[in-house]
Amino acid sequence: MPAVDYEILELKSNSDIEKVKYRYDMLMKRSLHDDSIDIDKITDAYDRIIADNTEDFFNPDAELLNEKGFNKKKIRNFIFQRKILIGILVWAFIGILLIIYVFVINPGDISLMPNMVPF
Repeated sequence: MPAVDYEILELKSNSDIEKVKYRYDMLMKRSLHDDSIDIDKITDAYDRIIADNTEDFFNPDAELLNEKGFNKKKIRNFIFQRKILIGILVWAFIGILLIIYVFVINPGDISLMPNMVPF
């Protein structure tokens, strides 16, 4: 199975981890503009290669989390591919909170200037 994973990433089976990581990042960046790239297939192949070549001593629940679908790499890819939409939503949320504060919480004091100028 690992040889197939290397083929999915278009690498030789004796490639080191750094080449695997670099190739994965390049394919993820290319997937933003190329719809023919299967992101899930590439991510699964990458995860299997990394899991075969590293041991996770600090996270014994890593396999359990991967089975449930909580994969840090998939979350990072989701954020990377939708960062503009996430930014727009955050700014919209901040704007809505500001409007609620100005018109609901503190409706009479819209002005930021004091009533009396000391000169």
